Amino acid sequence: MSDCDDLAEIIRQGIHNQEWGLDHHDIAVDVIAAGWRPPARVTTTAAELDNLPGESVVIDSDGSAWRKGSDYRDIPRWWLAGAPGGGVGSSIVINHAPVTVVYTPEES
Repeated sequence: MSDCDDLAEIIRQGIHNQEWGLDHHDIAVDVIAAGWRPPARVTTTAAELDNLPGESVVIDSDGSAWRKGSDYRDIPRWWLAGAPGGGVGSSIVINHAPVTVVYTPEES
């Protein structure tokens, strides 16, 4: 089955079992509980990276994971997972665009 078929089946079961009535919120809750997630956000500019909150995690086009740490002199710093050394600016990370946002603190 495709993802679309799976989602359609979840909705069909809820309607068939009359668990939901016409409450769209109940449908959304059940769909999310069944494992659906929105598409990952993709970032293509350093400014978009700068606007992410601290502790966000992104994956670049090479598959490397980066964590946004504390700003240094008002410049956001990114740390490459498993690499020694200091952080780099968003302009370095975005050289490996597109960058997929996989975690932001408000999502936890």
